[in-house]
Amino acid sequence: MPQSKADFSWHTPSCTLENWRHTDVKVQLGPGIAHVTLNRPDDNNTLTEGIVAGLCDAVVSLHSRPDIRVVVFSGEGKMLCAGRDPKGDSYGFNVQPGDRERQKLESEGQEALDGGAFPDGKINSGRLLQGKLWEAWAMLPQFTICLANGSAIGDGMGFVVCSDATIAIRTAFFGFSDTKLGLVSATLSPHLLSKTWASAAKNMLVLGQVLSAESAREKGLVTRVVDGAEEARGAVAQLAAEVAKCGPGAVQAAKELVLGVAGRQVDESVMFLSMALAARAAAS
Repeated sequence: MPQSKADFSWHTPSCTLENWRHTDVKVQLGPGIAHVTLNRPDDNNTLTEGIVAGLCDAVVSLHSRPDIRVVVFSGEGKMLCAGRDPKGDSYGFNVQPGDRERQKLESEGQEALDGGAFPDGKINSGRLLQGKLWEAWAMLPQFTICLANGSAIGDGMGFVVCSDATIAIRTAFFGFSDTKLGLVSATLSPHLLSKTWASAAKNMLVLGQVLSAESAREKGLVTRVVDGAEEARGAVAQLAAEVAKCGPGAVQAAKELVLGVAGRQVDESVMFLSMALAARAAAS
């Protein structure tokens, strides 16, 4: 059947959500809700190694927390996320794995190399880690909300395209400026295409378009545009209340269903997955 669950053998969290040790990423827990907030406002919440390590720990940990129904991703300061860190190795995605996780990444790296993912013949573990993080984020069993307190650029767009809904401050901007630097946000492209149509995605990626919050809403990237932080918090509360009305198992099954069948030709494997998830939701 189509794959609809993430693989976590590539990462073991260094701490729990209750005993959180990271400072570049904050985690706050409430009844049925978790807030994951980038905490490097002076650096525009660039995806440094510290931030990536915190995000990996948070995302993987959340997959085993059925008591949490909603996850809100946001950032401190005036910007949500400025994207990759040009000063770091692998642009911040070089978190040091343990022995077991390293073996898994090396194995998958070799498989990716054999499949043509690295034309220069060199395995880029940072690129592989990027893909793993975004995949795990998109497959979170909770309903995920990106609270865009400011702009998201380049790899920072992962917050938007991998979350289920995005509430954006009106003054925020969104886009992929990587092509102007001779780069492409390739690992985010499948998630971008799950949010908007192909021609819009092509213009964003090829031309390096940066959209206003309202334009991003028109293209399906943003769910709602608000005028300030207070209204944004109210919008998040409204969404969380709507999620609370739904069965936890049904929400998770519905997400897995969409992820498992989107863009696929209808065949027996798709039908079997649909029936299995419907039965699981009914039994939850």
